[in-house]
Amino acid sequence: SDPDLINGTVSTDALGLPRVASGMFASVYKINTDSNNWAVRCFLRNLPETLERYVVIEEELHKVGLSSTVEFDLQEEGIKIHNRNFPMLKMQWCSGISLTTWLEKHLNDPASLKRFLDNWQSTVAEMQNAGIAHGDLQHGNI
Repeated sequence: SDPDLINGTVSTDALGLPRVASGMFASVYKINTDSNNWAVRCFLRNLPETLERYVVIEEELHKVGLSSTVEFDLQEEGIKIHNRNFPMLKMQWCSGISLTTWLEKHLNDPASLKRFLDNWQSTVAEMQNAGIAHGDLQHGNI
């Protein structure tokens, strides 16, 4: 029912299957529309505390306005499967490569590594100053 997503198409792999990135708690799909590309995060378990947690996260991020975050829209009845509604998160798609891949490409480039370190330290300091912790910062999420 989301007006941005309703006419969108999911990115697919060579077999025509939806391209998905899955973790322990959610699967993320790229939805392409005429005006934008969106990341749609579908939760793998319907746990009420997860929904409550994201409501609080959304409120806090709006308050502090970190420069390193992407706004997201928590939709409590975001996706319907077999006539049941499930929550989802919608956010703008951010293209890029993983930290591991970037480091492999720049391992012998001290200037790039220094710039990354400076930017990373600024990001962490901004989060600390706002009293925000990510909780899952690891190479696959950066």
